Amino acid sequence: MTENESENIDIAPPVKKIDIEGKTMNDFSFFTRRKLENKEGETMGRATVAVPKGTTIAQVEYECPLCGEEGYVETEFVRAKSKTFKFRCEHCTKVVRLPKLSKPPK
Repeated sequence: MTENESENIDIAPPVKKIDIEGKTMNDFSFFTRRKLENKEGETMGRATVAVPKGTTIAQVEYECPLCGEEGYVETEFVRAKSKTFKFRCEHCTKVVRLPKLSKPPK
């Protein structure tokens, strides 16, 4: 590879990560890791959502189930029983919904 060829290579910046090192569950008002499904119902992505105590900002580290790209977003977190948490992929701009956990059978 020549010097001119090396200047034309696009290197993607590293994806920001949620800082959970040395923290416990007590440091977060909400924390989850979930698998995400695409429109066909196939498990294709994943998401980690963390809301530090004292804030309403959700930190979301994800692999989009629609485009397959990895990303990180921060969005407002509102706890509501009737609504699912959702965020927008920064690559394909589609809305990704985080499924609610189903209750275990009794």
